[in-house]
Amino acid sequence: MTQDQIITQLGRTVRKLRKAKQMTQEQLAEAIDCNVDTVSNIERGVTSARLENLAAIARVFEIEIGELFDLQPRNLSAEVLRLMQLLEDQPDEVVKTVREQAKVLIRHK
Repeated sequence: MTQDQIITQLGRTVRKLRKAKQMTQEQLAEAIDCNVDTVSNIERGVTSARLENLAAIARVFEIEIGELFDLQPRNLSAEVLRLMQLLEDQPDEVVKTVREQAKVLIRHK
């Protein structure tokens, strides 16, 4: 994997984690004490992230720094991975609706 591919993959991972936590770029920027442009550039793979930002991002998402570079999330079933793929490029509103519906379904189980 080239350096550009690693930076691109890192950006995709950060974006997926942020969306999964229903955070805006502004909220993530505030949580890691940087500006929104930095978060946007990381997510788009425009620039590599500083180690301090990687550590802060990992803390926000309660993961190890190395997990930001993993190609596949660990310990997730195939069904959960398929669901993540379906939601990956959906607008935040769709993701939020699906999350709320999942909560209702789980409560009625």
